[in-house]
Amino acid sequence: MRPERADSVTWAFGYGVGSSPKLANKLFLNIELSSQQLLKGNLEAINLINRGYLGLDYQFANKVGIFAGPSINWRIYDSSYSDHPDLFTYTSPKIISEQDYPDDIKSQLWWGFRAGIRFF
Repeated sequence: MRPERADSVTWAFGYGVGSSPKLANKLFLNIELSSQQLLKGNLEAINLINRGYLGLDYQFANKVGIFAGPSINWRIYDSSYSDHPDLFTYTSPKIISEQDYPDDIKSQLWWGFRAGIRFF
């Protein structure tokens, strides 16, 4: 949720599945697939962000780890709807593919990256 503008709060809901098998002592592989509907206000048009992520997680202390890895992102949206929330306010990734489908549906594909600290 991004509530920085009171007149148009951006929020998302979705689902995902993932697994984190152990590769070695303190090293895990993260595999995730997720889908989120991104919107502001009411649900009026499709605006799905689908993501696949593959990364490594290294647990360097008890219940504390660092993780990093690439993601592939696939957005499916209704191009006739003009009030979708801004996606790229802080960065502008390179769109590697754009497709048009019937009924004003479009898609975009881009690579991403995720990294951080995890507290277990």
